[in-house]
Order: sequence, then structure tokens, then C-alpha cells
Amino acid sequence: MRALNTFFFLFLASAAQGEGVVPMRLKVLTFNVAGGAAGAYGFTQPMNVERTAAIIRDSGADFVALQEVDKNIGRYGNPRRDTSAVLAEAAGYPFEHFGKAVSIGGGDYGNALLSKTKPAGLKTVRLPGTGEARVFIDARYTMAGGKTLSVCATHLCHASSASRLAQVEGIIAHYAANPADRVIIAGDLNAAYDSPELTRLNEVFGCLTPEPEKATYLGGGKAIDHVYVFPKSGTWGLVVGTGGEAVSGRRGAPEGEPPASDHLALIVTLQSL
Repeated sequence: MRALNTFFFLFLASAAQGEGVVPMRLKVLTFNVAGGAAGAYGFTQPMNVERTAAIIRDSGADFVALQEVDKNIGRYGNPRRDTSAVLAEAAGYPFEHFGKAVSIGGGDYGNALLSKTKPAGLKTVRLPGTGEARVFIDARYTMAGGKTLSVCATHLCHASSASRLAQVEGIIAHYAANPADRVIIAGDLNAAYDSPELTRLNEVFGCLTPEPEKATYLGGGKAIDHVYVFPKSGTWGLVVGTGGEAVSGRRGAPEGEPPASDHLALIVTLQSL
């Protein structure tokens, strides 16, 4: 009977995963892996896939938003590979989606989302703005409590505050037209918490970035990687540990090793209320 019960619960867990059901308490990681940047601030190219995958795997994140993802480009000494698929396999994530922003060098460049749970729907949405094309991934799930969830993985313009503001407006407009009960935005937003563009985002979404002014980018000590949620109040909480500490923070390479990227990985543990 015990073996039968074990099988039954394993079957339910497998069925839930297949249906795209995610827990009420979950962990989100956003990490700009610097596929589109030459070595700087102590990190070197080519990418060390094993070290980058270890940071992702050790985070235990349910959802992983990746930026600067190369697909079959082969620059900076890297082979022509499907980087997000390789990282997903190495870090143990069964579901991976690449969102193309631009074509370059015979391949593609953009964002990616890794998840432990199969999404019910996936869409790559283009954002407005000048300069380098930008996109976000809208992945849809059902939460254990029955609420619909969208995970938005994005990377906003690095060169223009006006373009970032237009892109924030694009994200807000998208969710006004395509609503979900709960939304998580994770990515390199290339903007500080008190910037005009994130002030606008804060009118609709709530910031759950722990210590949002603490640096995530090694170039100039900027805090530009963030996690935002919708609704902005009363429906999400930042989870803390038994000692009162936040089960969130920034992660880099182990002490004594060079950085894995010019960004730190940002990990946020949150609870849907």
C-alpha cells in the first residue's frame, strides 16, 4: 500500500507539472549572462558554461530569466551553440524558451526563460523604442491556488531612457490587453529603482528586488537587474528565512574565482498571498 501511495503522489506531481501548475511559494532568478559582451570587469570570454550553469542550478529557482543569450552566433571564442538550451540541460531545467530580439553573425540574440514547470502558453513580444530591438517573453501558467500567472522575462534598452520608458509602457499595455491574475517581471531593466522609467513601472507593478539600490552590474556598481510583480500590493510577499533574513540576494562566482558575467545573478523568493 505504501508503494502504491508513493506511486499515486508521484503521478499527481507529474500530472501537475504537465499541466503547468506552479507552487504558491516560488523562486525567481534573473541573470544577464553576458553572451553579447566582450570580457570586462574581471570576467573573461569564452563563457564558462559549467560555472554559469552551476550558479543557475544552485539557486534552486523555479523560473530563470536570462539576458544576452547567443544562439548559433559563435563570437568571443564561443562555439556556435544554442546557449540557453545548453544551460538548461546543464542546470537541470526541462523547459526552455528562447526569445529572439535580433539576428547577428549568422545566428540570433535575445532573452530566454528556463522553468521547472511546463508553460501552458508562450509568446515573444516585441517592444517599442529606438536602437537595438528588444523583446520580452510572456510565459503563462496556472498556480496551485488556481490563479493564472504570467512570467515576463525581458531586457530593456541600455542606451536611452526614452526608449526604456516606451518599453515600460509597452509592457503595461500588453498586460492591460492580455491580463493575468499574477505577473512576475524579471530581467535586466538597465535602469535604477528611482529612474523615471521604473517610477512609471512602479505605478502598476510592485518592486520585490531586495535592496533595490544595491549593485547588480559590475560596471560602475549599478543596480539595474530587478524583479517586479502584479498586483503591486496585498498579493505578493518577499519570503524571509527562519532568522529573519531574506531568502534572496545576489550571486556571483565562488570567492577567489573571476566573475561569471559582468552582472550578478539576482535571486528573489516570493509567496503569492
